[in-house]
Amino acid sequence: MRYPILGVIVFASCFPMPELAAQKKVDFVKEVLPIFMKRCSECHGAEEQEGDLRLDIKASVFSEEHSDPIILAGKPDRSMLYRRIVLDKDDPDIMPAEGDPLSKRQIATIKRWIKEGADWPDAASAKVEPEKSPQPVEVAVPDIDDAGKAALAALRKRGATAVRVSARSNAVYVNFSLLAKGAKDADVRAMRGLEPQLVWLNLGRTAITDEGVAELARYKELRRLHLEKTAVTDGALAHLAGLEHLEYLNVYGTAVSDRGIGALAPLKGLQKLYVWQSKVTAKGAAVLKKQLPQLVVDRGDYVAAIRKVTAEQKAAAPVNDMCPMMPKRKAVLTAVFVYEGERIAFCCEKCLARFAKSPDKFLPKLRRKKPGKTVKDTVNETCPFVDKPIKPGVVAVYKGKRIGFCCFNCRDKFAANPQKFAKVLEKFGLK
Repeated sequence: MRYPILGVIVFASCFPMPELAAQKKVDFVKEVLPIFMKRCSECHGAEEQEGDLRLDIKASVFSEEHSDPIILAGKPDRSMLYRRIVLDKDDPDIMPAEGDPLSKRQIATIKRWIKEGADWPDAASAKVEPEKSPQPVEVAVPDIDDAGKAALAALRKRGATAVRVSARSNAVYVNFSLLAKGAKDADVRAMRGLEPQLVWLNLGRTAITDEGVAELARYKELRRLHLEKTAVTDGALAHLAGLEHLEYLNVYGTAVSDRGIGALAPLKGLQKLYVWQSKVTAKGAAVLKKQLPQLVVDRGDYVAAIRKVTAEQKAAAPVNDMCPMMPKRKAVLTAVFVYEGERIAFCCEKCLARFAKSPDKFLPKLRRKKPGKTVKDTVNETCPFVDKPIKPGVVAVYKGKRIGFCCFNCRDKFAANPQKFAKVLEKFGLK
């Protein structure tokens, strides 16, 4: 897509660098919003909101519910949106995910707009917003006193994100994840003074240890806590037992085990616990769920099941060429999921995991390869259920044999429970 080039930009390019200071500020409505609408709305618009993000609504972009700020005014390098649009074109996390990357001019426009303060007129959202914007989370906490203000200033100076979660609340969100391994246990102590206000904290992928987590016992208002991909162990979770308001905890990719999550039993308000790629077992998760019936424990079972496929299924060619989650991105053989006898390929492991968690939700997006003129390698020529010729590609694999069907309804009926159709199996010498 071509976008109109403002005369002031062309004019400025004819002069030495000092003249660039005379440029007008980027016009969001004329220069930035068209990029969002034409290149981003397919995945982040009214119909589809990948990552719970809409780029056509101001409130969604600047919502503090995002673990990392989508746009941080004045700081492109700390804005998730900018960091994603400048990734290598082969990076699975690049935005936009479909089609060509943004042009250098488009990227430069977005970067300059963010550096200039990311001004987004409220009226701009009104033009494209068909529904009421989501309201920020409000938590009733005391006013931030001088100690709290000093803590906020220190955290920001350190490079952490430290903001209020809503303009109508004094509740605070702190995010150290952008500092990665540069954030250590000593940094957590810089939050002192925010005990009555801290409700969300992201320490994911930092160098935090059990010692740093021990400091969190003093933050009784904490609701959401990210500790994924850190060095924390079972000992860390014992320090969280007194956080009665905690609703969300992520310890994905840590050394936490069944013994560690057992310490969370007193947290009656805990709703979600992420323990994928940890040492937590299905038995340990079940024990905790008996004590906390409302708790959802995500162990990544849906991903582990992906690898439990037969040699026949692994050898079969995928039924699709393009990723069902990102229809304009080619599928690869390193990310494959066998579902109801079909080998489905994806562009990356992230898309595979999202599909595997809710296959029925995303199956309609699957675009199968165009069938050939002949049917090969099936044990039958007519549908087992209806006296009709089978269709190429409409196949279920059972005990190493490929059984063809006339339509996906028949195939799905069989694949859901093959043992139910004993007479069908007998036709093919299967039991």
